[in-house]
Amino acid sequence: MTQPVTIQTRCTECPRIVGTEVQPLPLQRFMLREMEVQQLFPEHTDDEREAIMGYRNGWYLCPACWTEHIGDSE
Repeated sequence: MTQPVTIQTRCTECPRIVGTEVQPLPLQRFMLREMEVQQLFPEHTDDEREAIMGYRNGWYLCPACWTEHIGDSE
């Protein structure tokens, strides 16, 4: 098994940077849009999966900014 890597995702609204540890192969498959984030990273929390999606998409709200701008009723 390969060693995990840490990706860093910067919040779009504040200076926070969130680090998330992922396995390289699922990350590569996600970056190529081969599968959904929930399928490739089932062991990660919802917040971690949001950071992984933000890493690929370039737009991310950290949990604090998400609550402030969107609310916590999801």
